[in-house]
Amino acid sequence: MTTANDEHFKQALLAKISEDIHRVGHSVMGIFPDGQEPGFFYTVGRHQQNLPELLLIMTMKGPQGMDILNALTRAQPFTHGQLVDLGGKLPVLILDTDNPIVQKKYTRMVSSFYNSHDYRVQQVLVPDPSGHFPPDCAKPYDAQPILGEKPWTQPPLSI
Repeated sequence: MTTANDEHFKQALLAKISEDIHRVGHSVMGIFPDGQEPGFFYTVGRHQQNLPELLLIMTMKGPQGMDILNALTRAQPFTHGQLVDLGGKLPVLILDTDNPIVQKKYTRMVSSFYNSHDYRVQQVLVPDPSGHFPPDCAKPYDAQPILGEKPWTQPPLSI
């Protein structure tokens, strides 16, 4: 059941998103971990530029997740499987995703802002310090679900 306070909060959040989009072209939403699942970050506003929204599912300290997405909005567009150097030690990986869980669970304010589910999303994967991506990486990086088709294949086993 939605209360008047919930509706007021939602309208204030939508107004803030609109202000961010007008000011810098996008807004970044951050959802903190709940103890059972990692936190996540996603953009709202790239759809207006005919670009996919970006989704990063990983618990990060401070504004790191928002910083990654803000940096990625300045280097666009991306192709499926593209490695993007953000100036750090290792690049991030971009995956196209049309997994229905993305809009149902992760990018709900995009749907609310546009009053539509007709938008694209690309997932951002962060490698572990050794440069490995999920599922073959160290904790906590292995908690990142892969919501798109992997653009790589596993190397053949040596016998």
